[in-house]
Amino acid sequence: MELYLDCEDNSKVFVNEKVVEGECAVILIHGLAEHSGRYSAFIEALNRNNISVFAMDLRGHGKSIGKRGDVESINKVLFDVELVYKHILKNFNFKKVGVFGHSIGGLVASLFVGRHCEVNFLVLTSPAIYLPKKANIIKFLPYKLLPFVRIKKKFIKSKEPLEVSKKDELSLQTISLRTFGAFFCEGLKQLNPNKISCPVLFMYGEQDQILSEHFKFVEFFNMLESEDKKLICYKEAKHRIVQNENADSHVQEIISWIANR
Repeated sequence: MELYLDCEDNSKVFVNEKVVEGECAVILIHGLAEHSGRYSAFIEALNRNNISVFAMDLRGHGKSIGKRGDVESINKVLFDVELVYKHILKNFNFKKVGVFGHSIGGLVASLFVGRHCEVNFLVLTSPAIYLPKKANIIKFLPYKLLPFVRIKKKFIKSKEPLEVSKKDELSLQTISLRTFGAFFCEGLKQLNPNKISCPVLFMYGEQDQILSEHFKFVEFFNMLESEDKKLICYKEAKHRIVQNENADSHVQEIISWIANR
């Protein structure tokens, strides 16, 4: 079922609600400039294993209602995730509710779980938990005042999925500079792995060229407060983990891990 949740600033968050019989649910948070529809195969796999999925479109993305490609602040994004989380708690009776986040979605998921210690588990794939060197200039720009400046996707994304994105009308071809700052400046300032105490599965690819400073993944993982955590590096994988040629085995790893929590 598709639905919209009302935000306090008149925008609306789109949620693709895929509920199946079972005691576990996952909030799915996609990456920058994409949308939840890109995860249909992953969602179906989770459903087949009795895991319900609430796949949301970040504000400014996909089917969510608001200015396309523009995010005013990270706190509004986190408020949107909280809307989805409260919707699940109010309307369903799952024993476990976790969060999955990819890339920027991994940053958002980490921030959210850091604020909500009652979340049962966290799954991260190639999370954007640091600012790439080539984007360092964002720290010196008045990005909050520049929502009209747009960044083309080709500068922020690898060539691998570009052709797919161009044919996808819901994928963004540009994002605002303010959006970039909201995630990589505001978001990273608030990020604290010491506040994440729930079980964590952290996955990334050795061939990732978008977030290529892999030692920072390891540093972040080691600082997690959680006593139940697992780090997996796939030698053949690039940035995407659940949407590549070896996705089936990676997805099964996620499913098995969740089942054992």
